[in-house]
Amino acid sequence: MTIGRFLKDYYLYMLIAAAIATVTGIFLSAFSLPPHAVLFVLMLFAVAFIFFFAREYIKRKRYYTALRDLFDKLDKKFLIAELMDAGDFAYSAIFYEILQRAGKSMNDEIAAYKLRSEDYAEFLEGWVHEIKTPIASARMTIENNRSPVTDRIDEDIMRIERYVQNVLFYARSSIVEKDYLIREVTLAQLVSKALKENSKLLIENKIEVRMEELDIAAFTDEKWMVFILGQIIANSVKYAQAGNAIVRFWGEDTPQGALLHIADNGIGIPPADLPRIFDKGFTGENGRKYAKSTGIGLYLCKKLCGKLGAHIYAKSEHGTEIVLTFPKTDMFFR
Repeated sequence: MTIGRFLKDYYLYMLIAAAIATVTGIFLSAFSLPPHAVLFVLMLFAVAFIFFFAREYIKRKRYYTALRDLFDKLDKKFLIAELMDAGDFAYSAIFYEILQRAGKSMNDEIAAYKLRSEDYAEFLEGWVHEIKTPIASARMTIENNRSPVTDRIDEDIMRIERYVQNVLFYARSSIVEKDYLIREVTLAQLVSKALKENSKLLIENKIEVRMEELDIAAFTDEKWMVFILGQIIANSVKYAQAGNAIVRFWGEDTPQGALLHIADNGIGIPPADLPRIFDKGFTGENGRKYAKSTGIGLYLCKKLCGKLGAHIYAKSEHGTEIVLTFPKTDMFFR
Protein backbone atom coordinates (compact mmCIF):
# COMPACT_ATOMS: atom_id res chain seq x y z
CA MET A 1 0.00 0.00 0.00
CA THR A 2 1.56 3.31 -1.10
CA ILE A 3 1.30 6.69 0.65
CA GLY A 4 -0.57 8.04 -2.37
CA ARG A 5 -3.17 5.28 -2.23
CA PHE A 6 -3.61 5.80 1.53
CA LEU A 7 -4.05 9.57 1.16
CA LYS A 8 -6.57 8.98 -1.63
CA ASP A 9 -8.63 6.76 0.71
CA TYR A 10 -8.33 9.06 3.76
CA TYR A 11 -8.15 12.58 2.33
CA LEU A 12 -11.75 13.35 3.35
CA TYR A 13 -11.01 12.42 6.97
CA MET A 14 -7.90 14.58 6.88
CA LEU A 15 -9.88 17.55 5.56
CA ILE A 16 -12.43 17.10 8.35
CA ALA A 17 -9.62 16.95 10.91
CA ALA A 18 -8.09 20.15 9.49
CA ALA A 19 -11.50 21.87 9.58
CA ILE A 20 -12.02 20.83 13.22
CA ALA A 21 -8.59 22.20 14.15
CA THR A 22 -9.33 25.50 12.38
CA VAL A 23 -12.72 25.95 14.06
CA THR A 24 -11.17 25.08 17.41
CA GLY A 25 -8.44 27.72 16.92
CA ILE A 26 -11.01 30.38 15.98
CA PHE A 27 -13.19 29.44 18.96
CA LEU A 28 -10.29 29.67 21.40
CA SER A 29 -9.15 32.99 19.96
CA ALA A 30 -12.66 34.37 20.43
CA PHE A 31 -12.23 33.90 24.19
CA SER A 32 -9.08 36.06 24.10
CA LEU A 33 -6.69 33.19 24.88
CA PRO A 34 -3.03 34.02 24.37
CA PRO A 35 -1.78 33.07 20.89
CA HIS A 36 0.82 30.68 22.32
CA ALA A 37 -1.94 28.79 24.19
CA VAL A 38 -4.03 28.52 21.02
CA LEU A 39 -0.94 27.33 19.11
CA PHE A 40 -0.21 24.74 21.82
CA VAL A 41 -3.74 23.31 21.58
CA LEU A 42 -3.55 23.20 17.78
CA MET A 43 -0.18 21.43 18.01
CA LEU A 44 -1.76 18.82 20.29
CA PHE A 45 -4.51 18.34 17.70
CA ALA A 46 -1.91 17.98 14.92
CA VAL A 47 0.17 15.43 16.85
CA ALA A 48 -2.94 13.38 17.66
CA PHE A 49 -4.13 13.39 14.05
CA ILE A 50 -0.66 12.57 12.68
CA PHE A 51 -0.28 9.73 15.15
CA PHE A 52 -3.71 8.34 14.26
CA PHE A 53 -3.21 8.45 10.48
CA ALA A 54 0.40 7.17 10.69
CA ARG A 55 -0.75 4.24 12.82
CA GLU A 56 -3.53 3.42 10.35
CA TYR A 57 -1.13 3.60 7.41
CA ILE A 58 1.53 1.38 9.04
CA LYS A 59 -1.05 -1.18 10.14
CA ARG A 60 -2.62 -1.46 6.70
CA LYS A 61 0.68 -1.41 4.83
CA ARG A 62 2.07 -4.20 7.02
CA TYR A 63 -1.04 -6.33 6.50
CA TYR A 64 -1.30 -5.87 2.72
CA THR A 65 2.45 -6.35 2.20
CA ALA A 66 2.42 -9.60 4.18
CA LEU A 67 -0.65 -10.75 2.23
CA ARG A 68 0.97 -9.99 -1.13
CA ASP A 69 4.25 -11.68 -0.14
CA LEU A 70 2.32 -14.78 0.97
CA PHE A 71 0.41 -14.84 -2.32
CA ASP A 72 3.61 -14.51 -4.39
CA LYS A 73 5.27 -17.40 -2.52
CA LEU A 74 2.38 -19.83 -2.96
CA ASP A 75 2.61 -22.36 -5.78
CA LYS A 76 -1.12 -22.97 -5.50
CA LYS A 77 -2.53 -19.46 -5.32
CA PHE A 78 -6.01 -20.63 -4.40
CA LEU A 79 -4.72 -21.62 -0.93
CA ILE A 80 -4.38 -17.94 0.03
CA ALA A 81 -7.75 -18.01 1.81
CA GLU A 82 -6.58 -20.89 4.02
CA LEU A 83 -3.25 -19.32 5.02
CA MET A 84 -3.96 -15.59 5.34
CA ASP A 85 -4.57 -13.81 8.67
CA ALA A 86 -7.82 -12.05 9.49
CA GLY A 87 -6.01 -8.83 10.41
CA ASP A 88 -6.93 -6.48 13.26
CA PHE A 89 -9.03 -3.82 11.51
CA ALA A 90 -12.57 -3.84 10.14
CA TYR A 91 -11.75 -3.89 6.42
CA SER A 92 -9.33 -6.81 6.78
CA ALA A 93 -11.90 -8.83 8.72
CA ILE A 94 -14.52 -8.30 5.99
CA PHE A 95 -11.95 -9.10 3.31
CA TYR A 96 -10.92 -12.25 5.19
CA GLU A 97 -14.52 -13.43 5.59
CA ILE A 98 -15.27 -12.91 1.87
CA LEU A 99 -12.16 -14.84 0.80
CA GLN A 100 -12.98 -17.66 3.23
CA ARG A 101 -16.47 -17.99 1.81
CA ALA A 102 -15.15 -17.76 -1.75
CA GLY A 103 -12.56 -20.46 -0.99
CA LYS A 104 -15.20 -22.76 0.46
CA SER A 105 -17.42 -22.23 -2.57
CA MET A 106 -14.50 -23.03 -4.88
CA ASN A 107 -13.64 -26.19 -2.91
CA ASP A 108 -17.26 -27.33 -3.11
CA GLU A 109 -17.26 -26.74 -6.86
CA ILE A 110 -13.97 -28.62 -7.29
CA ALA A 111 -15.26 -31.54 -5.22
CA ALA A 112 -18.43 -31.74 -7.36
CA TYR A 113 -16.38 -31.56 -10.57
CA LYS A 114 -13.97 -34.23 -9.28
CA LEU A 115 -16.90 -36.50 -8.48
CA ARG A 116 -18.34 -36.04 -11.98
CA SER A 117 -14.90 -36.67 -13.48
CA GLU A 118 -14.47 -39.89 -11.49
CA ASP A 119 -17.95 -41.06 -12.50
CA TYR A 120 -17.10 -40.36 -16.14
CA ALA A 121 -13.80 -42.25 -15.86
CA GLU A 122 -15.59 -45.21 -14.26
CA PHE A 123 -18.15 -45.18 -17.07
CA LEU A 124 -15.41 -45.19 -19.71
CA GLU A 125 -13.59 -48.06 -18.00
CA GLY A 126 -16.81 -50.04 -17.83
CA TRP A 127 -17.53 -49.30 -21.48
CA VAL A 128 -14.04 -50.42 -22.48
CA HIS A 129 -14.44 -53.75 -20.69
CA GLU A 130 -17.88 -54.26 -22.24
CA ILE A 131 -16.70 -53.47 -25.77
CA LYS A 132 -13.84 -55.97 -25.48
CA THR A 133 -16.33 -58.86 -25.56
CA PRO A 134 -17.78 -58.18 -29.06
CA ILE A 135 -14.28 -57.37 -30.33
CA ALA A 136 -12.97 -60.72 -29.09
CA SER A 137 -15.99 -62.44 -30.64
CA ALA A 138 -15.34 -60.71 -33.97
CA ARG A 139 -11.68 -61.75 -33.87
CA MET A 140 -12.69 -65.37 -33.25
CA THR A 141 -15.12 -65.27 -36.18
CA ILE A 142 -12.36 -63.89 -38.40
CA GLU A 143 -9.93 -66.61 -37.31
CA ASN A 144 -12.46 -69.29 -38.27
CA ASN A 145 -13.31 -67.70 -41.63
CA ARG A 146 -10.06 -66.55 -43.15
CA SER A 147 -10.34 -64.76 -46.50
CA PRO A 148 -9.09 -61.54 -48.09
CA VAL A 149 -12.26 -59.81 -46.88
CA THR A 150 -11.95 -60.96 -43.27
CA ASP A 151 -8.26 -60.05 -43.31
CA ARG A 152 -9.24 -56.46 -44.11
CA ILE A 153 -11.87 -56.57 -41.38
CA ASP A 154 -9.21 -57.88 -39.01
CA GLU A 155 -7.07 -54.81 -39.74
CA ASP A 156 -10.01 -52.56 -38.87
CA ILE A 157 -10.67 -54.55 -35.69
CA MET A 158 -7.02 -54.10 -34.74
CA ARG A 159 -7.36 -50.33 -35.14
CA ILE A 160 -10.54 -50.38 -33.07
CA GLU A 161 -8.69 -52.25 -30.31
CA ARG A 162 -5.97 -49.60 -30.32
CA TYR A 163 -8.52 -46.78 -30.10
CA VAL A 164 -10.32 -48.57 -27.26
CA GLN A 165 -7.01 -48.96 -25.44
CA ASN A 166 -6.38 -45.24 -25.90
CA VAL A 167 -9.76 -44.49 -24.31
CA LEU A 168 -8.92 -46.68 -21.32
CA PHE A 169 -5.51 -45.14 -20.72
CA TYR A 170 -6.88 -41.65 -21.30
CA ALA A 171 -9.55 -42.25 -18.65
CA ARG A 172 -6.89 -43.49 -16.22
CA SER A 173 -4.30 -40.83 -17.03
CA SER A 174 -5.59 -38.48 -14.32
CA ILE A 175 -5.09 -41.13 -11.61
CA VAL A 176 -1.75 -42.62 -12.67
CA GLU A 177 -0.43 -41.96 -9.15
CA LYS A 178 -2.91 -44.53 -7.79
CA ASP A 179 -2.14 -47.19 -10.38
CA TYR A 180 1.57 -47.49 -10.96
CA LEU A 181 4.42 -49.62 -9.71
CA ILE A 182 7.83 -48.07 -10.17
CA ARG A 183 10.61 -50.63 -10.32
CA GLU A 184 13.94 -51.17 -12.02
CA VAL A 185 13.68 -52.56 -15.54
CA THR A 186 15.97 -52.57 -18.54
CA LEU A 187 15.25 -50.75 -21.77
CA ALA A 188 15.44 -54.13 -23.50
CA GLN A 189 12.54 -55.42 -21.39
CA LEU A 190 10.37 -52.43 -22.24
CA VAL A 191 11.13 -52.53 -25.96
CA SER A 192 10.72 -56.30 -26.24
CA LYS A 193 7.30 -56.23 -24.57
CA ALA A 194 6.12 -53.30 -26.68
CA LEU A 195 7.29 -55.03 -29.87
CA LYS A 196 5.55 -58.24 -28.86
CA GLU A 197 2.26 -56.43 -28.27
CA ASN A 198 2.56 -54.66 -31.63
CA SER A 199 4.14 -57.54 -33.58
CA LYS A 200 1.12 -58.10 -35.83
CA LEU A 201 1.03 -54.42 -36.79
CA LEU A 202 4.74 -54.44 -37.60
CA ILE A 203 4.64 -57.71 -39.56
CA GLU A 204 1.61 -56.78 -41.64
CA ASN A 205 3.22 -53.47 -42.59
CA LYS A 206 6.62 -55.09 -43.24
CA ILE A 207 8.50 -52.90 -40.79
CA GLU A 208 12.11 -53.88 -40.09
CA VAL A 209 13.06 -53.55 -36.41
CA ARG A 210 16.59 -52.95 -35.19
CA MET A 211 17.69 -52.93 -31.55
CA GLU A 212 21.06 -51.85 -30.14
CA GLU A 213 22.56 -51.12 -26.69
CA LEU A 214 19.38 -51.66 -24.71
CA ASP A 215 20.86 -53.39 -21.67
CA ILE A 216 20.53 -50.23 -19.57
CA ALA A 217 18.64 -49.97 -16.27
CA ALA A 218 15.84 -47.46 -15.75
CA PHE A 219 13.09 -46.84 -13.21
CA THR A 220 9.52 -46.67 -14.50
CA ASP A 221 6.16 -48.44 -14.50
CA GLU A 222 6.34 -51.19 -17.12
CA LYS A 223 2.63 -51.28 -18.03
CA TRP A 224 2.28 -47.55 -18.65
CA MET A 225 5.61 -47.26 -20.44
CA VAL A 226 4.83 -50.16 -22.77
CA PHE A 227 1.63 -48.34 -23.69
CA ILE A 228 3.65 -45.18 -24.45
CA LEU A 229 6.07 -47.16 -26.64
CA GLY A 230 3.09 -48.73 -28.40
CA GLN A 231 1.81 -45.27 -29.31
CA ILE A 232 5.22 -44.31 -30.71
CA ILE A 233 5.47 -47.58 -32.68
CA ALA A 234 1.97 -47.06 -34.10
CA ASN A 235 2.94 -43.57 -35.27
CA SER A 236 6.10 -44.90 -36.91
CA VAL A 237 4.01 -47.49 -38.79
CA LYS A 238 1.34 -44.94 -39.70
CA TYR A 239 3.82 -42.56 -41.31
CA ALA A 240 6.26 -45.16 -42.70
CA GLN A 241 7.37 -44.87 -46.29
CA ALA A 242 6.41 -47.79 -48.48
CA GLY A 243 9.30 -50.26 -48.91
CA ASN A 244 12.34 -50.53 -46.67
CA ALA A 245 10.60 -49.11 -43.59
CA ILE A 246 12.83 -49.32 -40.50
CA VAL A 247 12.29 -48.59 -36.81
CA ARG A 248 15.42 -48.45 -34.65
CA PHE A 249 15.67 -48.68 -30.88
CA TRP A 250 18.87 -47.89 -29.04
CA GLY A 251 19.81 -46.85 -25.52
CA GLU A 252 22.20 -44.36 -24.05
CA ASP A 253 23.50 -44.24 -20.47
CA THR A 254 24.05 -40.63 -19.35
CA PRO A 255 24.52 -38.86 -15.99
CA GLN A 256 21.07 -37.29 -16.48
CA GLY A 257 19.36 -40.66 -16.91
CA ALA A 258 18.79 -43.61 -19.20
CA LEU A 259 17.88 -42.49 -22.72
CA LEU A 260 15.80 -44.55 -25.13
CA HIS A 261 15.85 -43.46 -28.77
CA ILE A 262 13.13 -44.61 -31.19
CA ALA A 263 13.84 -43.55 -34.76
CA ASP A 264 12.21 -44.34 -38.10
CA ASN A 265 12.98 -43.49 -41.69
CA GLY A 266 9.45 -42.32 -42.44
CA ILE A 267 8.16 -39.03 -43.79
CA GLY A 268 9.34 -37.02 -40.78
CA ILE A 269 7.70 -34.01 -39.15
CA PRO A 270 7.57 -30.55 -40.76
CA PRO A 271 9.69 -28.05 -38.76
CA ALA A 272 6.66 -25.82 -38.16
CA ASP A 273 4.76 -28.72 -36.55
CA LEU A 274 7.58 -30.09 -34.39
CA PRO A 275 7.07 -27.81 -31.33
CA ARG A 276 3.35 -28.69 -31.18
CA ILE A 277 3.19 -32.44 -31.76
CA PHE A 278 2.59 -33.15 -28.06
CA ASP A 279 -0.30 -30.66 -27.82
CA LYS A 280 -3.75 -32.11 -27.24
CA GLY A 281 -5.71 -32.48 -30.48
CA PHE A 282 -2.86 -31.30 -32.72
CA THR A 283 -2.73 -33.33 -35.95
CA GLY A 284 -0.39 -31.22 -38.05
CA GLU A 285 0.28 -31.40 -41.75
CA ASN A 286 1.02 -35.13 -41.74
CA GLY A 287 -2.14 -35.99 -39.82
CA ARG A 288 -4.30 -34.19 -42.36
CA LYS A 289 -2.40 -35.23 -45.46
CA TYR A 290 -1.26 -38.82 -44.96
CA ALA A 291 -3.46 -40.44 -42.32
CA LYS A 292 -6.46 -39.84 -40.14
CA SER A 293 -5.19 -38.62 -36.80
CA THR A 294 -6.89 -37.69 -33.52
CA GLY A 295 -3.99 -35.77 -32.02
CA ILE A 296 -4.37 -37.72 -28.77
CA GLY A 297 -1.61 -40.36 -28.94
CA LEU A 298 1.47 -38.17 -28.44
CA TYR A 299 -0.43 -35.91 -26.05
CA LEU A 300 -1.11 -38.96 -23.88
CA CYS A 301 2.56 -39.96 -24.10
CA LYS A 302 3.66 -36.53 -22.87
CA LYS A 303 1.10 -36.48 -20.07
CA LEU A 304 1.93 -39.99 -18.84
CA CYS A 305 5.68 -39.37 -19.01
CA GLY A 306 5.20 -36.37 -16.73
CA LYS A 307 3.34 -38.55 -14.23
CA LEU A 308 6.07 -41.22 -14.35
CA GLY A 309 9.00 -38.86 -13.92
CA ALA A 310 10.19 -39.41 -17.50
CA HIS A 311 10.84 -36.83 -20.21
CA ILE A 312 9.93 -37.07 -23.87
CA TYR A 313 10.90 -34.95 -26.85
CA ALA A 314 11.12 -35.32 -30.63
CA LYS A 315 13.60 -34.59 -33.40
CA SER A 316 13.10 -34.80 -37.13
CA GLU A 317 15.84 -34.71 -39.71
CA HIS A 318 15.66 -37.88 -41.79
CA GLY A 319 12.46 -39.42 -40.46
CA THR A 320 11.37 -38.98 -36.85
CA GLU A 321 13.26 -39.65 -33.64
CA ILE A 322 11.55 -39.77 -30.24
CA VAL A 323 13.77 -39.66 -27.16
CA LEU A 324 12.64 -40.85 -23.73
CA THR A 325 14.67 -40.04 -20.61
CA PHE A 326 14.16 -42.24 -17.52
CA PRO A 327 15.34 -41.67 -13.94
CA LYS A 328 18.29 -43.90 -13.04
CA THR A 329 17.15 -44.19 -9.41
CA ASP A 330 13.82 -44.27 -7.60
CA MET A 331 14.59 -41.10 -5.60
CA PHE A 332 12.10 -39.14 -7.74
CA PHE A 333 9.23 -41.27 -6.45
CA ARG A 334 9.99 -41.28 -2.72
